[in-house]
Order: sequence, then C-alpha cells, then structure tokens
Amino acid sequence: MTLLVVGGTSKVGRVLVPLALRSRPVRVTTRDVGSPIARELAAAGADVVAADLRDRASLTRATRGVDAVVASAHGFPGVGDNDVDSVDRSGHRNLIGAARSAGASRFVYLSAVGAAPDHPVDLFRAKYEIEQALAGSDLEWTVLRATPFMEFWAASVGDPMRSGRRATVFGRGENPINFVAAGDVARLALRLVDDLSSIREVVELGGPENLSMNEVVHRFAVATGAAPKVKHVSPLMLKAMRATAGRFNRTLARQITAGLVMDSDPLTFDASATLARWPMPVTALDDVIRASA
Repeated sequence: MTLLVVGGTSKVGRVLVPLALRSRPVRVTTRDVGSPIARELAAAGADVVAADLRDRASLTRATRGVDAVVASAHGFPGVGDNDVDSVDRSGHRNLIGAARSAGASRFVYLSAVGAAPDHPVDLFRAKYEIEQALAGSDLEWTVLRATPFMEFWAASVGDPMRSGRRATVFGRGENPINFVAAGDVARLALRLVDDLSSIREVVELGGPENLSMNEVVHRFAVATGAAPKVKHVSPLMLKAMRATAGRFNRTLARQITAGLVMDSDPLTFDASATLARWPMPVTALDDVIRASA
C-alpha cells in the first residue's frame, strides 16, 4: 500500500513519514522539495514530490498510484493567499477529488476537536466542511480530531522565554486547555490508516493534561530556570485590535479570535476512551519542552 502524506513536512508529518517508511512506500507532497526537512525525508526513503493544495493539477500527479492518503496540511494562521480558504477549504476539496479520481480508497483527515459549522474561528468551520465533504464521498475515510498542538500554541508562549524575552498571553491565561503532542497525533493517524474498524468514524485525541496558559508559562520558566516575564493582552484590548487592525489583516484577526476562544471557551479534554481503544503513551508538555531545548 503506497501512502501519500500531504503535509509531510509538518510537525505531524516529520514523525509520521519515518514511521510509515518502515512498512510501506511513502510519497510526500511539499511546495518546496529543496527544504531541509524535505531533503531529510527523501534521504530516509520517501518519494518527495512538489504539489500544492491550491493547484488541482499538481494533486492529480501526486495522487497517481497511491492507495491511501493522510492529510495533515493547514493554512493557519495564513499568509497571503496561502490561508484557510485556499488551503483548508478549497485545497482539501481538491485533494478529495484527486484522491477519488486516482483510485485511492483510504483517507485519514486531521481535523480539530471542536470543529463545527458555527465555530468563531474560520479554521474550525473549514475543517467541519471537509469532514462533511468526506462523509458525502465514497472514500473509506476516518477523521482524526486533535486538541491544539503543544508545539504550536504552547511554544508560542514559552519560546520567547528561552531568550529572556517576555511571554505574551492573549487574555487572562486562566482557562484550562488540553494540548497534544504532534508526534502522538502522527502515531495514531498511522494506526488508523491500517485499522479498517475506524472507517467512516470521527476519532478524537488529546494530551494527558489540561493546562492554563499561565501554567504553560510556569512550566517553561521552570525548564529555562528564568523568572517568568508575562505580558497579558486583555480581552477588551484584543477585541479592539480585531475591530481596527483586524479589519485589514485577516491573519491577525484570525489569531486574535483564536486567542479569545482559548481564553474563554471550555477546552478541556479526556482522551481515555480513545486510548482504551488504541493504547499508546501520550506525551506531556514537560517532555516537549525538554525535547525542544
């Protein structure tokens, strides 16, 4: 079974591709085949090809001869025309169509816990639309919804502390949030490719802890040995920024909206049901911090 990984140079793909290569041929799409990560995956044995979710013809070439697809690319927070509309919405519709035309049967799509048609963040609305597009297709699909990645959200707060700068927290930073490690999502995604019992099913995965952003800052402070320096941007200020600068900068508006959601919405998660069905160790934030030091 030849596996196509779209988003193979992402944090998920960097773990998934080497694991998949142990048991099957793997093709990886990337917009830049000369990037260090792409070259590393090619050296490991992957067939790295140039493709862009915004270019249906490139997807037609990339899906030729593949049996299964794992889709982990995204356009968040979005820069220029590489954004949620073009990548997460239109781009993944292109990919579904190309996979069907190529005769691929298995399709594992990485979505997000909370994806819904009325979610305030457009990324979550787009992911829900793609879930529905898969549900209406004849593909043997599985949706894997994940909580926010530690490597993206938590690191955006903690990494400045490594160089002695202040961490910026959108809002009060007191709302508990479940973060998951990208590597754990990669490992489960690969298992789902081979687990036909999960066909036409939505599976959800989170990490072992529910932590507020203030707690995340504290964890990084302990790891770096520095006194935590934090700048909180109040919800009122965030809303004012979205209403002014956000009107002309969709990327900024998208990030602010996500920050407001993370400061106020219920974002805890219990992965015990998923882990009972697919037993696997899950990574704690402290482990991710140490690994990225």
